[in-house]
Amino acid sequence: PFNFEGGLYKLSEIWVDPPFQRPHPPIWFAGNDPQVTAWAARNGLSLAVGFQPDESLTNSTAAYWAETPPEGAPRQRVALMRYLYLAEDSDRAREEFIEHLMRVDAELRPLTGEPQARRDPLSREEAEAQYEEQITRQIVIAGDPEEAATAIAASLRSLRANVFLANIHFALLDDARIRRILRL
Repeated sequence: PFNFEGGLYKLSEIWVDPPFQRPHPPIWFAGNDPQVTAWAARNGLSLAVGFQPDESLTNSTAAYWAETPPEGAPRQRVALMRYLYLAEDSDRAREEFIEHLMRVDAELRPLTGEPQARRDPLSREEAEAQYEEQITRQIVIAGDPEEAATAIAASLRSLRANVFLANIHFALLDDARIRRILRL
């Protein structure tokens, strides 16, 4: 049985059946808490971390790599997850992403139940501030392919991660832009 007590959740006597296939397919655990990432390593699971700044994830990946996987288990992988937005050049990526933030606010805010009179639509300045915050907090990597590759490589090195998982599906992003991101 598995027990866990954290700040938000408490689990007692949870049973997880082992996979039948031997060797079993890779099993990934997504989480950023150092205690839990260490547990994942001890149990031979690969780890996915992300959507927080590198400095917030360093303890989690260090705890993972400090543990010894079960005897006979291959060293697992650590994946970094980030939103990724690419364009032909960095200025275009920035401009398009800011416009996208304003569009999402205008189209989705009415669906959240937030009263329309509560605030004005997201201004250009507010969208620029949100963009800068998401870049600074490393929630999103945006720019041209070379700039993005440099940022990805730096984060992978700092976290000792060996896989990058890009999330390119932003709310309301049209198919043409998604295809362009994939092409770039």
